[in-house]
Amino acid sequence: MTPDIQFIRSNKVHKILALGRTAVDCGIADGVIPPRISIGKRAAGFLKHELEAVIIARAAGRSDEAIRSLVTQLVLSREATLATL
Repeated sequence: MTPDIQFIRSNKVHKILALGRTAVDCGIADGVIPPRISIGKRAAGFLKHELEAVIIARAAGRSDEAIRSLVTQLVLSREATLATL
């Protein structure tokens, strides 16, 4: 069974994470927010389930180091998800 995959455009992510644009960019650079995915020449987005996982980890009180590890696992699982399609 394929997972329910949804893109969230970059301009909506700030509201979902309750962070400003600079804070999102810093979070990506720090590895605590999954990186954007190019969805066209001038468009990028994020995978909804990855953002939800980070929000849940924050709510559970996970450390930045634990969230970095989670983000790394999420990004690596993109290839595994592709293989199941």
